[in-house]
Amino acid sequence: MGAIKIDNLIKKYGDYEALNIDNMTINEGEMTGLLGPNGAGKSTLISILTGLDKQDSGSVVYNGEEKIPKENIGYVPQDIALYEELNAIDNLRFFGSMYVNDRKRVKNKVGDIITMVGLESKARKAVKTYSGGMKRRINIGAALVHDPKILFFDEPTVGIDPQSRNYIYEIINELKAAGKTLVYTTHYMDEVEKLCDSIYIIDEGKVILKGQTKELLQSLGKGILELTVKSSAINNKIVSVIEEILEVKFLNARNETYYFSIHRSIEEVTKELLEKTSQHEIIIESLNYSSPNLDTLFLILTGKELREK
Repeated sequence: MGAIKIDNLIKKYGDYEALNIDNMTINEGEMTGLLGPNGAGKSTLISILTGLDKQDSGSVVYNGEEKIPKENIGYVPQDIALYEELNAIDNLRFFGSMYVNDRKRVKNKVGDIITMVGLESKARKAVKTYSGGMKRRINIGAALVHDPKILFFDEPTVGIDPQSRNYIYEIINELKAAGKTLVYTTHYMDEVEKLCDSIYIIDEGKVILKGQTKELLQSLGKGILELTVKSSAINNKIVSVIEEILEVKFLNARNETYYFSIHRSIEEVTKELLEKTSQHEIIIESLNYSSPNLDTLFLILTGKELREK
């Protein structure tokens, strides 16, 4: 009922197409991860979903309406959006008053949020005295004061200390337990593996992979085999040959390099691979193994690192 459905969404800046998304569904009560490198289009999509920007074409439908009501949205921006001279309590009261007229309700909610983000001892000190991680935590609190149904997090853990990152994970788990709908953009795959129910991997404004997080990880089996071969007449048959003899799953290919997920031990697969490819006159130039994680999968699909080094 409360799912967000996105169809044929296009956004351009001049001749540059920032987004071109055929379809996407953000399910109610789940946490959906939007992953991709810097410039992939994640923040543009969030801006459209939160009403800060407009698409050129396509639709965003929520409960039968072509926009998400403002009062249902909590938005945690990538940049800190707080008044530095005010303390945490006054910041939260201010943002709460933008949505809720009942001062007593806001006051009570502010107390709960201060506890949730673990800043009781700092609550009456000016935000300008806070560390970057503390500011991030209050930044999240500002999005929660009006108790929204849908929360958008745009890179909330960039550049913060491990303690604050763990606080943010705890906050997110509390919100998930409360049945909130969460949308989380990041380029940290480990966060998605820990937190998200489903993911959409976005590159150059398009969805290149989507699915349930657990299912995608399970599809990678025990790891990923990277096989580079010498050009030969059998290359056009190499995928079917290797899938058949090794019971592996083909993922992608670039030039003469082929990627497969394996579901047996790497030692067992390697031994059989060398025997069988020799029989089929397939000449191997290199053979590599990678652990089964989403970072590796993204690299295989796009040829790019998810994070800038």
